[in-house]
Amino acid sequence: MPYTQVAERLSLSAAIHAFFKPAPEEAAYASFLSLTALFHQNQGNYDQALEYNRHALDIREKVLGFEHPDTAISYNNLALFYSDLGDFHRALDYSQKALVIRENVLGFEHPDTAITYNNLARVYYELGEYPRTLDYFHKALDIDEKVLGVEHPATAISYNNLALVYSNLGDYPRALEYCHKALNIAEKVLGFEHPFTATTYNNLAQVYHYQGDYACALDYYHKALEIDENVLGFEHPDTARSYNNLAMVYLDLGDHPHALEYCHKTLNIAEKVFGFEHPDTARSYNNLAMVHRDLGDFHRALDYSQKALVIRENVLGFEHPDTATIYNNLAGVYSDLGDYTHALDYFHKALDICEKVLGFEHPSTASTYNNLALVYHHQGDYACALHYYHKALDICEKVLGFEHPDTASTYNNLAWVYRDQGDYPRALDYYLNAYLVKEKIFGKNHPDSKTIINNIQRTFLESGIDSMPFEEWLDQKLKKSGD
Repeated sequence: MPYTQVAERLSLSAAIHAFFKPAPEEAAYASFLSLTALFHQNQGNYDQALEYNRHALDIREKVLGFEHPDTAISYNNLALFYSDLGDFHRALDYSQKALVIRENVLGFEHPDTAITYNNLARVYYELGEYPRTLDYFHKALDIDEKVLGVEHPATAISYNNLALVYSNLGDYPRALEYCHKALNIAEKVLGFEHPFTATTYNNLAQVYHYQGDYACALDYYHKALEIDENVLGFEHPDTARSYNNLAMVYLDLGDHPHALEYCHKTLNIAEKVFGFEHPDTARSYNNLAMVHRDLGDFHRALDYSQKALVIRENVLGFEHPDTATIYNNLAGVYSDLGDYTHALDYFHKALDICEKVLGFEHPSTASTYNNLALVYHHQGDYACALHYYHKALDICEKVLGFEHPDTASTYNNLAWVYRDQGDYPRALDYYLNAYLVKEKIFGKNHPDSKTIINNIQRTFLESGIDSMPFEEWLDQKLKKSGD
């Protein structure tokens, strides 16, 4: 349903309630308030959304009590609200309140309990606590499969959720397995032109995108887009999501004209449907900045990044992870321009948010450490560069594991610094570690794998090791690593 229709129906509902002057204490009125809050939340009107959510909760606690399933709904809604704002610890608190009610009142095998497990998992995912994320998603899946069946759409949602986590953990085979399970349900139960089927095509495409299989990614993204345009229309947020996803693949392919075309389509929908000060509009500006940065048009990239920053600071606040993302991107553009003073300033702003909101062991914190290290590396401050790269590596190895693409990238970055310092043995060790991970995940013909092999060869030649030809030396090293 287009968002304009939602708005019209809510306005009509408001008129009916005003005419009949329903008693505010009525539980039914609380349901209306919750729907109104959701509408404002989708529109980015967070102050109004919070007001309606709190009003609904007050009514439910007063009329129904603190252990009623509808009170749990309000707790759940507030958890989703605070999660959108990036206040994940408060979101966790409300999700846990909802869970206590649902487990006590509805039991441990009720579908609504599964929904709360899913919501808790999403918060832990945002906090980078992946073991807990997987635990709660699997709990939800166990309920869905047992109570609703293995072909129920809710079960498909659980499969999609698990696929998302495994994809971000770099376990692409398992991610694809769960995506295909979800797709089988969607196509069989909902049909080939259902929005949820489109969502699952998008999820599959994302995994292929992460793997560097751009042909498969484009194929599934275009399938999703065809459904979105035919079923939801050309101005629906889900259609904008598909345009955005296609833009990012074309960007990675270096097809800037197509990337810009789809970015502008995404922006047009965001501005028309949500307005000029919505987080989705900011995301569109940010993506346009990424494309222009890749084109080397740094001043236009700076302009779009600053537009995105104004929205995120005004709407989401100065301590939201999405605001940190813009600080990181702005810093990257300043670094490209050689303005390392501004680059370091924005990277440190991003780091302050990541450490405070997400914690010292979150992948986003590791990413910001990597970014800071790169600037110090460019400045020739190898001590600071190594300090931050090692901090990033500690997080990657602990949280993501030793065989994750981000861990491999950090090995590669460390090798680069050691090579520039002339410490060739250590550089070669880190380059080999990076290659072993990338080759295992992506294969030896992937561009990342080939780039690292080139780096290894260049470092080998610079090192002056002449006891044997490079190919023979590399073969020995790889065989030794495999033992």
